[in-house]
Amino acid sequence: MLSPEDIRRKAERRFPAFLRYKLETELFYGGTKTEDSSVPAPPELFFPWEIPAGKEFRTRSPAALAGVGRALSELRRRSKESSGTGYSLVFETAGTRRLGTQTILEKVVFETEKDYLSFLKQGRAAALFLENARTVYRRFPFCEDWIRSNLNRLQEPEAGKREPLCWEHICLCVRWFLEHPASGLYIREIPLPVHTKFIETHKDDILSLFRFMNNTGGDGFGGSSCFEDEFCLKRDEPFIRSRAGERDIGLPLSVFAGTKPEAVREVFVIENKMVYLTFPLSEGRLCIFGSGFQVSALSRCRWLSVLSVYYFGDLDEHGFAILSRFREDFPHVRSFCMDLRTLEEFGGFRVAGKPIPSETPPDHLTEEEGRVFSLLRSDPLRNRLEQERIPLSYVVSRLGELH
Repeated sequence: MLSPEDIRRKAERRFPAFLRYKLETELFYGGTKTEDSSVPAPPELFFPWEIPAGKEFRTRSPAALAGVGRALSELRRRSKESSGTGYSLVFETAGTRRLGTQTILEKVVFETEKDYLSFLKQGRAAALFLENARTVYRRFPFCEDWIRSNLNRLQEPEAGKREPLCWEHICLCVRWFLEHPASGLYIREIPLPVHTKFIETHKDDILSLFRFMNNTGGDGFGGSSCFEDEFCLKRDEPFIRSRAGERDIGLPLSVFAGTKPEAVREVFVIENKMVYLTFPLSEGRLCIFGSGFQVSALSRCRWLSVLSVYYFGDLDEHGFAILSRFREDFPHVRSFCMDLRTLEEFGGFRVAGKPIPSETPPDHLTEEEGRVFSLLRSDPLRNRLEQERIPLSYVVSRLGELH
């Protein structure tokens, strides 16, 4: 049986349609003539909006009349009749043989926009949405389709919580990027009357509108790894630390990725710093400090795809998750000392570690690696064997078995 809560849910579901209606009636449709002197047709009127009461209110059963009475009482208590705004109740009179003449609820009606917004308590939100849409439309008159497709972006997360002139500043940023497509600046150096944190906070909104205006389409960062890459901006690059023989050097990722080491045949990516520093190397071998999930940065080092690559991490859920992530970029990567043999040899050193959030094992593990992962997960108090606990002599022995 229809209740005030049912009416509210229906009204909330209709709110996006109401915002679209406001766009068409107050922003896009204004009787402006097109080149062929035609006038666009106005959208259908949104109000009055009617909600059928439902057949439950037409009951002819004396036993059900008490329930109908209670429902009507609650509907009246929350109606425009009682509160001054909101929905109105529309009744009709019908005659029955058993009960005589009855007054039956026919429908619930929101007669005006004010009634509808007052009931939802969304008057301020609707006004801010329209203000934001007007700002964007004023700056970019040909972006109607973008506005229609981005109702959620243009709504305030909480009415009034954004910075003043937020969309004005977003449009300024978009205009600047359109006019300076490859500035080579840091975000902080962009000569706009907005602070660095503003651009950092609104990257996705800026990118979405920019791509529409630049006719590149899409949403989010697409093929670019980050906002700075999309706009050819400078950014603070990670340094990649590597060892070859006695040399331990760090290079910016862009330099490291663009320089294939000479005479290197095998690469070992090591998770732990001390293991990295003491890892025995011979001619033709390179050691890279992976530092956990930083291995994802190595995806730019395409020269790794033509070398033998090994990953040596902790024998725990996170270590195998990192290995799996590494294989997304380089499927040929092999694990080193992350097998059943190593787990059994040094099982006495196992300790409790943190599980990964996922309930399923990582996707890119071999059959044996999957078994090791399952064994560790099955024993939460002994689900981690840190690579530092594996003796150097064992590492040397296993290196000798690679060829």
